[in-house]
Amino acid sequence: MIGFREYVNKTQARSSPQRDFIEDARLDKDMPNANSWRELHSYLSRKNASQNAIDAAKIVWASYSNYIR
Repeated sequence: MIGFREYVNKTQARSSPQRDFIEDARLDKDMPNANSWRELHSYLSRKNASQNAIDAAKIVWASYSNYIR
């Protein structure tokens, strides 16, 4: 099973908000290899991410969750 960080590094997003989140996540050396949406959401909240970034992250997380099933 691949982790969230590896998924982010490999995936290609078509939609702009998701693509923006993925690009930012790739550059963020502190981005956790999250094991749950709660963990990722908590991290983004601590970093004062915008609501748009959180919404995009949730979509990317859902894609990741489907990928690892």
